[in-house]
Parts: sequence; C-alpha cells; structure tokens
Amino acid sequence: MSDKMIRKLKIYCVTSIQYKDFPKILLQGKWLEQCGFNCGDRIEVHCEEGRLTILLVKQE
Repeated sequence: MSDKMIRKLKIYCVTSIQYKDFPKILLQGKWLEQCGFNCGDRIEVHCEEGRLTILLVKQE
C-alpha cells in the first residue's frame, strides 16, 4: 500500500447521556471508495490492543 493510502486521523470524544466520554473515530471521504468501500457495504471490525482492522464483508 502506498503512503498516499495511509491516513492519520484524530480520535474524538462523544459524551453519553450520563455525561461519560467515549472515543469516536470518523472515517469518510473519496479515499474509502478508492480502497473498495462503498455506501451500503457491510464491514467487520476486528479489535486488538492498539489496532483496528476493517474488512469488507462479501455479499452473497
């Protein structure tokens, strides 16, 4: 993968109704489409310590 497809993003905070903060990651832009993700697609998010992996779920 080229450096152009590496994105550095900020993790934002969203506050719940109980005034507790939670992390929020917002992914949007044409670059997602260039990576093969389109509106309406389904994804899986695999969580590990310090790492998220997003995979496109094949529609059958």
